[in-house]
Amino acid sequence: MTEPTERMEKLFFEVFEPLPRQGPGSRSSAKRALGLCAGLPASPAVLNLGSGAGAQTFHLAELTTGTITAIDNHAPNIERLRAEVTERGLGERIQPLVGDIGKPDHESESFDLVWSEGALYNIGIEEALRLYHPVVKPGGYFAFTEAVWRKENPPPEVKAAFEDYAGMGSAQDVLAKIEASDFSLVDHFTLP
Repeated sequence: MTEPTERMEKLFFEVFEPLPRQGPGSRSSAKRALGLCAGLPASPAVLNLGSGAGAQTFHLAELTTGTITAIDNHAPNIERLRAEVTERGLGERIQPLVGDIGKPDHESESFDLVWSEGALYNIGIEEALRLYHPVVKPGGYFAFTEAVWRKENPPPEVKAAFEDYAGMGSAQDVLAKIEASDFSLVDHFTLP
């Protein structure tokens, strides 16, 4: 991805920051994906990459009884998440941190579940699979969403909107990257 100009970054966050949900997905999609993670401990240790202001973090808190480390590189998102964590009384379960998902700083085998909704484009799927395999406990999972082309030849206007994401391909391309990694595919589905 090319580096955004300061003006574009400012405009992006001006539009993006106040949104209630800052990525794809929904509670029902999260529940469906969690249902594929058979054998998770009763209270899993979860790492939420690119948490934004925490919509998916709170879904994970509702759908599990574990602890969640939520990481985002945009400090205002984490400040907003911290405030809501405090307001909801979830400080014992959710730890919001400002961090770079491209530079993980976690001990080996420290999470039962690594979760990311719409954020891995920042580092690319192959890099994410490589970086985060070591932090997943044996028998754990890495669940993520990824933007993919659903048509072989998308309209030029649509394709141009995603030109900064050179790694974007088809669902089959993502599946091939998983196959080439140290992870094993459990299943996948298209978000509604």
